[in-house]
Amino acid sequence: MSNVTYLPWVPSEEPTAGPVFKTAEPEVELAAEGESERSSELAAASPDEVYESLLRKLAMADMSAHEVRLWLRERDLDENAVDEILGKVEHLGYVDDFRLAEQVVGRLVLRKGQGRSAIALELRKRNLGQSAIDEALANIDQGDELNRAIDQALKRAPSVQRFDRVTAERRLHGFLSRRGYPSGVVREAIHAAFSEYPPVG
Repeated sequence: MSNVTYLPWVPSEEPTAGPVFKTAEPEVELAAEGESERSSELAAASPDEVYESLLRKLAMADMSAHEVRLWLRERDLDENAVDEILGKVEHLGYVDDFRLAEQVVGRLVLRKGQGRSAIALELRKRNLGQSAIDEALANIDQGDELNRAIDQALKRAPSVQRFDRVTAERRLHGFLSRRGYPSGVVREAIHAAFSEYPPVG
């Protein structure tokens, strides 16, 4: 009788291959496929769907007309659809560069105490219309700007009081200039601050 060399219920004694580890390649491929699918969905969105998505976005934060136009173009809409949607949200008052400019000015003035040039730079960064920028800047009262600069200088002056006058003035001048105050306002603010906190170094 010949030797039985194989039985189905007896595990093979032949060495098996080592553990098989999954590589990251399938995950990368899946991620790429996911990105592709999302891109396809984005491109396939109808103008009405994009409009509804824009309304949700505007409900969370104001955008300039330029920002809205760029956002719509990223949704692969043709220019006619972009113009139509932008015109609609502007007509409804959801997008208003003048209102946004006033909001930016209020935030920078009240919360950060910034001067005119710093505010103008921020408005330009938001790509607001020039007429909206000009009107918002014109509404900044020069007397209030000087008072804000003096207030900022008074808060900063104690930290430079230990230096000699030239060094203290240079540091305070740089601080106020970085906050966007013009040179004339800076000089008056420094004079007021040093009247109360003269350098002693």
